[in-house]
Amino acid sequence: MIKDKKYQGVHLAKNVMAEPIKVHRGKENVRQDQTSPAVERWIGTESEGIQRRETTARETSNSERSVELQGLRLLRCAHEGDLSGLTELLSKGVDINFQDSFFWTAMMCASWSGQRAVVRLLLQHGAAWVGVVDMQGRDAKDLALEAGHNEVLEELESYGRSLL
Repeated sequence: MIKDKKYQGVHLAKNVMAEPIKVHRGKENVRQDQTSPAVERWIGTESEGIQRRETTARETSNSERSVELQGLRLLRCAHEGDLSGLTELLSKGVDINFQDSFFWTAMMCASWSGQRAVVRLLLQHGAAWVGVVDMQGRDAKDLALEAGHNEVLEELESYGRSLL
């Protein structure tokens, strides 16, 4: 038996199996406590749907985690000046403008740590830096200036001019 129940404006169906089903066999009536085949099919279908949704959610979660890990590797490569690592990650399609939880990008990491060659590579691959700021409102140019990396500052300033 299916009973309907309202809960805070949400309509829920509740499966109640307290009432036994009468089974007719020839001339005798036999009462058995069992779930009807229709309800069993519904429960089976619902369980499969739940399992499918849980698997999809888990796969999405794993996929999002993988994207985040690759983005963080990109930031580490930029910070350390690992050009081959950066090139490999970019060829795999990692977002060049990935931001960590502090809104730092690979361009910011490279600028802060004085990695001029990385800054040049990121600019050549289309990394954004103008108007891209961290939680404290600093962009890549501000970070290079703050860390005392004038050569990175020159690279950032000259790149925009060389395109004109």
